[in-house]
Amino acid sequence: MPDIPTPWVGLAALLAMFVLPFVPDWLFEGPRTVRHRPRRHVCGDCNAPWTEGHICSPEASEAEPAPAG
Repeated sequence: MPDIPTPWVGLAALLAMFVLPFVPDWLFEGPRTVRHRPRRHVCGDCNAPWTEGHICSPEASEAEPAPAG
């Protein structure tokens, strides 16, 4: 048998193809951050006045963000 190196990257991709559907969704979510526009002191997502610990409501996060500038 010839001395051929094992294609580890291909084997890892093949393994990932079968393992990734079983990984929890929270691993693929990004950081839960809220944008703050300090010049106007409003939330960048819902245009509400900025307060410490601000969390947007689900209805507000679907709204259109404020224009930049």
